[in-house]
Amino acid sequence: MSVHIVKQDPVDFSTPLPLVARQKILIVDDRRENLFALRKTLAGVDAEIIEATSGNQALAASLDHRFAVAILDIMMPGMNGYELAEHLRGDEKTQVIPIVFLTASFADEQHMFQGYEAGAIDYIVKPYEPEVLVAKVKVFLELDRHKQALQIHRDRLETLVAERTAMLTERVKEVRCLYAISSLVAQPCESIDESMRAAVGHIPAGWQYPEITRARILFEGREFASEDFRDAPWRQSADIVLGGEVVGRVDVCYVEERPESDEGPFLEEERELVDDIARQLGVMIQRDKAVARERHLSAVLISIRNVNQLIVKEKQRDRLLQAACDNLTSSRGFQGAWIVLTNSRSEHVDGAQSGFPDTAFGPADGSTQEGGAARVLHLWTNRAGHDGDRGLRFPLPGLPPGRSGWGKRGPDRGVEARRSAIRLFRGFGTHAIRGQRRRSFPARGDRR
Repeated sequence: MSVHIVKQDPVDFSTPLPLVARQKILIVDDRRENLFALRKTLAGVDAEIIEATSGNQALAASLDHRFAVAILDIMMPGMNGYELAEHLRGDEKTQVIPIVFLTASFADEQHMFQGYEAGAIDYIVKPYEPEVLVAKVKVFLELDRHKQALQIHRDRLETLVAERTAMLTERVKEVRCLYAISSLVAQPCESIDESMRAAVGHIPAGWQYPEITRARILFEGREFASEDFRDAPWRQSADIVLGGEVVGRVDVCYVEERPESDEGPFLEEERELVDDIARQLGVMIQRDKAVARERHLSAVLISIRNVNQLIVKEKQRDRLLQAACDNLTSSRGFQGAWIVLTNSRSEHVDGAQSGFPDTAFGPADGSTQEGGAARVLHLWTNRAGHDGDRGLRFPLPGLPPGRSGWGKRGPDRGVEARRSAIRLFRGFGTHAIRGQRRRSFPARGDRR
């Protein structure tokens, strides 16, 4: 299982960041001439000046503007400067605005302390030096610029963290998907089909849009797919390769259109993910085949052991044939086994069967014909889950050469049956072994 590492360039904080808007100064005084004089004093400051002649106008202006600093008169009708400062401090949007009191009426320390308690940063008494006021305002503007820059950096960091979190979430989803598939390899289900169905269920969760992701696995002519899988133009595929041969395919598709990305709507990491899944499934299939071969060989050894025990214990031919049929159906998982001995004229000498109804064999196949010694043994088996049956012919001693040919034998799934028969009837001897695929046994009453 591979883990994808997401690499990002480091964040550069050295580049100056532009302000989103021009800075603004709020000046509040009930006298127009004072506002005019203050505006003229601040004319050299690079900021937009907003005027208000009352506390209410100032509060209304604070709703529509962001102020870097506020310069307030104290003596105003209705709402005085102290009350206005307290209102500004009480609002989350305006509570950080630096407030400077500018007054000619209250120069004593008591009013200064009251101004600071109301939230003022500075307290200036008229007459004042314009250069001093301008210098202080510029300091507040510079602080505000730094605060805005820090806010922009913080917003960028939050955006970057959100993007990284989303990327890591995608990678976690992919890792979990691969882990689930790998778990099927380490602890497979009872059958390869169940493992394939389980893998299909795990795949969609590893993609960027799991709610519209569907999966399908094609393997040896069988299809395992999501419940509502359908071919769509937005699809990724990967071949399942075993021993250099393609034995299947993994398909992942979106059933709805999504924005373009690295590979259609899919991420580059999702291409690596579907390839990894195909490789994991190849390992699972290889393991399943190895386990099946091991079980097969184990069953063959058990069957051979049973045959050897039969040869030692059973001396009567009819009982030996019947025990051989019973052994094939019990130890090898065949639905039925049928053994027939024929003479040189292909006449039935003796036979036995297990797993078939007695009426399934007509007189030509099931009755004993007199005359002549047994020359050839015929063995048929029918395994559960396979169509048709397997026929094997074993010439016995004395059969003329050339009488044993039944044509070319195809792929034989019954190798262990031949080996068992060889050991079972080595007392009779064998000159050749040939196999033939015969038609399925007829249903009861259908043989003529």
